[in-house]
Amino acid sequence: MRPDGQQGAAADVLVVVVVVVVVVVLVVVLVVVVLVVLVVYRVAGIPTERSREDVDLILARLQNLRAFGRFHPCVLQQICLWGFYECLERGITLYRQGDIGTSWYTVLSGSLDVKVSQTTNHQSVLDNAPRHATIVTRESSELLRLGQKDFRSLWGVSDSDRPSWHRQPLLASTETPIK
Repeated sequence: MRPDGQQGAAADVLVVVVVVVVVVVLVVVLVVVVLVVLVVYRVAGIPTERSREDVDLILARLQNLRAFGRFHPCVLQQICLWGFYECLERGITLYRQGDIGTSWYTVLSGSLDVKVSQTTNHQSVLDNAPRHATIVTRESSELLRLGQKDFRSLWGVSDSDRPSWHRQPLLASTETPIK
């Protein structure tokens, strides 16, 4: 058996080793988190970092979606410039029933599961009403997300206005119905 002084010194060394190991693990975790955040933001397509080619690619994708067929090209361009590109894996919840609408999404590819309550409110992103559905990615999906401020600006709605869907020149002035 060691004298008490040796046991105390060994215990002190052990404590120092444990503290060093914990600090190293925390630093490694922090570095990994920072790298993941950087990769996610780069993949997410932050609008300020978007090249002209990125905008053109997103624009072409939007123009191929039937829902955007009657939108004026300037509106589509703004959506491309302001939107955040997101590539999400299966099972990611975009929002839950009861959440306040803070973003508007369009699906570029993939599919979503929608669980709707008995009442619906498709304008929650405009009027801060709670969402009446839970939306989850059914498969890997590419989305374009507009924040509430940009969405309101796009549609010419101020914070005090109610939705005004009839304003021009948001929709192209064609007589061609949506197919």
